[in-house]
Amino acid sequence: MQKKLAPLGAIPVKSSPTQFRQFVNGKLNKWESIVKDLDLHLD
Repeated sequence: MQKKLAPLGAIPVKSSPTQFRQFVNGKLNKWESIVKDLDLHLD
């Protein structure tokens, strides 16, 4: 699996479902605020 993920720039890490949820929510919050601040919309 690591060989398949490496070309994509993904680095697998061991984490619990709770840790993964926190990671994803953190990324969503970050990008949500960027999209709102820049007033970005899909065409």
